[in-house]
Parts: sequence; structure tokens; C-alpha cells
Amino acid sequence: MLFYLKCQSSVSLLLLLDCVMLLPPILSSQLVLWLSCLIVPLLSFTLIGNPLNRQVAQVAQGKNHTSFVKQVTNQVTLKSFERC
Repeated sequence: MLFYLKCQSSVSLLLLLDCVMLLPPILSSQLVLWLSCLIVPLLSFTLIGNPLNRQVAQVAQGKNHTSFVKQVTNQVTLKSFERC
């Protein structure tokens, strides 16, 4: 249920900032209803049944970070040179 609350509050905060800053609407009313009534509840209810894994926080994330960054930069530079 925490995911549901965070998603709904982020949509509300986005709409509030939109009004306060006098910007044109970022999300249309149909999109807000679509997100609030269908997409967010479906995602949050599917996450309720997942078992809690307490070992996730102990997994090392940065092991392959440098090789991944090098691989992405190589691909981006190759793609940019192919366009020229």
C-alpha cells in the first residue's frame, strides 16, 4: 500500500505544483483519472502479493558499474559516428 500512497501523492503534488507555478496542465484530466483509477491500483495490488526479501539491501550494486558505463559510452559514440 505504500507504493499506492506514494504514486497518488506524487500525482497530486505534480498537479499542485502545476497550479502554484501557473503552468499549463501537465496531465490532462483523463490522464489523471486513468492513472488514479486504473494503472496505479493495478500496479500496487500486484505488488502486495510479492514476498518481502530482506537481503535486497545487502546486495552490492556497484560491482559492474564502471564496465556498464564504458559499454554505454562506447555504444553512444558509435551510434553518433554512424549518423554522420
